Amino acid sequence: MISMLRRSFLMAAIIWSCAVAHAESSTPIEPGRIVGGRPTGLFYQINIEPSSSRVSTRTWHFLPENRINRVHPYGGGTFDPSRCSSDTCGSYAISAKKLTVQWDGGGVDTWPFETAADDFQLNNSTFRPARPMTATALVGKWSAAGGNVYTFDANGRFSFGAGSAPGLGGTYHIQGLSLTLTFDDGDVRHRTLFGASAGEPIGMISVDREAYARK
Repeated sequence: MISMLRRSFLMAAIIWSCAVAHAESSTPIEPGRIVGGRPTGLFYQINIEPSSSRVSTRTWHFLPENRINRVHPYGGGTFDPSRCSSDTCGSYAISAKKLTVQWDGGGVDTWPFETAADDFQLNNSTFRPARPMTATALVGKWSAAGGNVYTFDANGRFSFGAGSAPGLGGTYHIQGLSLTLTFDDGDVRHRTLFGASAGEPIGMISVDREAYARK
């Protein structure tokens, strides 16, 4: 009985230690940059789903200590590694124009890889840096292919709805790649927001993966 209790205590301690490690290793979701020929932060690619015509963003997230994540970092703020699964997070190395990822589940993938001034080519696909939006640049109406519409006013108010129907309203705040929406009923939601177009002014944004074009 004592032996079983000791084993239970040990397992609880291990689980607690892992939880602490996850919490301590949570990392801010940073804009994408190329530094010394290597990517850091969040990069995206526009993805169009033929079956639904949905337009979304596919991301690669380059984390400290040569860690990488290919799951969209929903919710803004920080990336929590507890969201990782065996084939979505891993450790990476770049050499001889190749990106090699050893996934946490043990699998290994290698693709052609080459950086440019501010983006990179991965297996012949271009991934651009996620750019933070300013409140001024965000002001206006933004529409998704599925019909959802965000409207951001210069006075800090927003509305969200479908088409021309009255939407839910509240106030918004931007910090880095994080959008905080405080609805009029008191509900608070956090979204990952970034500019998802190469030119200026920004004509497309990504809000928790969904792409919205300026109307």
